[in-house]
Amino acid sequence: RRRRALPPARRARIAVVGCGGWAQGWHLPNISNRPDAQLVALVDPADDPGAGGCLHGRVESMSDLAARYGVPRYKTLQALLEERRDELDGVLVAAPHGHHCSLGLAVLEAGLHLLLEKPMCADVGEARALAAAAAASPPPLGEERPCSLPPPHCSLPPPHCSLPPPSGPPALAEE
Repeated sequence: RRRRALPPARRARIAVVGCGGWAQGWHLPNISNRPDAQLVALVDPADDPGAGGCLHGRVESMSDLAARYGVPRYKTLQALLEERRDELDGVLVAAPHGHHCSLGLAVLEAGLHLLLEKPMCADVGEARALAAAAAASPPPLGEERPCSLPPPHCSLPPPHCSLPPPSGPPALAEE
């Protein structure tokens, strides 16, 4: 599938897959506070995602997260894509890295933009498969930044929060 260009005034509609410590402490606050992005769904098979990442034990349940961000929660990426694919522009994958390849391939095959949390995948073969799929996909919406928000919105201390905010996603050409 080919992605169409985003209208200039519309925010990028993003789903997050994998809602543990990194997503809760980093990605969700940053996406929800960006003027050029809109969080539209959460995906995690666990009702209580694992701690770790930036939170170390302070994770919220999926029902609490969905209520806090005012978005629906899905147990699988497949369920999200079947129900709301046309309402998405991209997916951020913050699931355990052993799942990155299969999730990333599904996102790219759906014609959506993809951001994978590091590490990219579990082995070189998976990396090659993702690279090939990405090469046949649309250009990215923008670049990942360590953090674009000043404290207290960013969960990391300075200097990580001292970067200026990005200017917004580049315009995407019609294909």
